[in-house]
Amino acid sequence: MRIDAELTRFEASTSSGQDPGRDLSFVRTNLISYYGYGQKGGSENCEACKNHPTFSGLRDNYARLDVRLRALEVKYNKCTYGYRMDNGDILKPTYDWSPDEWASIRNKAKHQTSRCWLNADPDHYF
Repeated sequence: MRIDAELTRFEASTSSGQDPGRDLSFVRTNLISYYGYGQKGGSENCEACKNHPTFSGLRDNYARLDVRLRALEVKYNKCTYGYRMDNGDILKPTYDWSPDEWASIRNKAKHQTSRCWLNADPDHYF
């Protein structure tokens, strides 16, 4: 998978001192594009899709890739990815949210979208 390969390449390059910088944003965009509908239960809420045997694999893959990408984002871009709420909390997207929870979080979040919020300046994003 391309996302896994890109993360592996960045992890290898950072061990030799290279900073992936803005390139991490492209990996995050690919991760969102590939897994985003799955998080929301399909392009429409689809219980049959959630019960399909491959769904748990998507769920596990997303979680594994997200952990790796978050580590790089925090270290090199100094940001935390997710939905920023009015109280300052940053909620990371997860397959555990129901479609109603997903919609509610998006409606309440700053800019109604997820971003990589700067750790040193939480009102701004990368």
